Amino acid sequence: MQLTNLGRIFRRSLWLIILTTLVGGAIALLLAVNQRPVYAATGKMLFSPSTAAASSTGELVAANTVLGSRITTYMTLVNSPLILDPVIQSLGLDATAGQLSSSVAAATAGAPNIVAVTASSSDPASAAALANAVAESLATQVTATETSPDAEATGPTLVATLVEPAAAPSAPSAPDIGLMLAIGLAIGFAIGVVIAAIRAYTDSRIRTRQDIHAATDAATIVGGLDKAATRTFVVAAAPTGGLAEAYRQFRAQLRTNPETQAARTIVVTSPTREPAVVGAAANLAAVIAEEDVRVALVDADIRNGLVAQFVDVTSPVGVSDVLGRRSELKAALVETAVPQLRTATAGTPTDSPYPLFASPTMGTLVEELKKTVDVVVIVAPALLDHAETLLLASNADESVLVVDSGRSRKKDLREAYALLESSGAPVTGVLLADVPRRGPDAHWR
Repeated sequence: MQLTNLGRIFRRSLWLIILTTLVGGAIALLLAVNQRPVYAATGKMLFSPSTAAASSTGELVAANTVLGSRITTYMTLVNSPLILDPVIQSLGLDATAGQLSSSVAAATAGAPNIVAVTASSSDPASAAALANAVAESLATQVTATETSPDAEATGPTLVATLVEPAAAPSAPSAPDIGLMLAIGLAIGFAIGVVIAAIRAYTDSRIRTRQDIHAATDAATIVGGLDKAATRTFVVAAAPTGGLAEAYRQFRAQLRTNPETQAARTIVVTSPTREPAVVGAAANLAAVIAEEDVRVALVDADIRNGLVAQFVDVTSPVGVSDVLGRRSELKAALVETAVPQLRTATAGTPTDSPYPLFASPTMGTLVEELKKTVDVVVIVAPALLDHAETLLLASNADESVLVVDSGRSRKKDLREAYALLESSGAPVTGVLLADVPRRGPDAHWR
């Protein structure tokens, strides 16, 4: 996946990621605040050879050597009943040695002959008292072991001394609110990113050029239009503006295809009903008319008939009247504000236009249009909703599909694309309408 796509996915779900991050941090903070504080106190013991056992330099060296091999054994005793039972008795604790063992630990502190005895408790004073009691109990046991008759053969005698008694800590050692907050924020962020990725992977809507190419599996020419470009007759109202230029760029791309340079009939439709179809077709027809060719914009969406309103023309007759043989084509074609562009409105509305398009009159109408103008642009109803669009496409040279960014679905585009390809009017271009001006999908390319 390209970095640009990752960035788009991140931006599209930015608020979701922020929300999950904050929720994760809030949960972690709530757990930390409500967790019972634990205080840890540490006392330090010094293990050294006795003066009597190390009367000479050689004996002192030997004692230090022995010290390194025996200190580990003494450290393991702090969790044993041998050390903890006297502590429980001296402090009057209501606990067993097994229960108390998890609250006590011992480790070397910097030097191999210095042992730090750490005790944990919910009360700071109790933690200090426990650490000191364990250290004293350990020192007593070391003395008893080192001075026993059986210890004479083990080498010099060692002495354990509590050199730094434990003090009551001023702050708890756990929970670490800062660490828990950081972990909660990180987990919330990760969850948000995963959800964003799943949303992007399962998103069935079309948003970018890549979505169109993936749905059609073809190198189709794609143009991008924002909402204003399809809601107004921009080529007539603002011919020098950027919106009109977007249609010119799309038309120029279509003309680079040698197979469609001589196309005289173009069907403009959409997979499902999209309000952008009329605007896209009208503006595309106006751009073609700028090439100094005669163009007819034909409204074949007889059910809705929106072309007349869009290009601001009125006509008592239209396509339905010509197909019903109630009028001649010459009377149905009216001039528009764009030179060289005429339009045939939908005419008398009907709820069942299919028989009109299936009649031989439809082929005759197309042939008459070709004799009257150079290029015919037909506004067709939604392909997947109305069967007459396939009939229109079968009489055309090429077709253009209009899809709505963020609304049209990939499966609908895929199905419509395949139907048009099989009808004999190959899809030469797709117009992605209503591309947002801001946000992650603004740069639709």
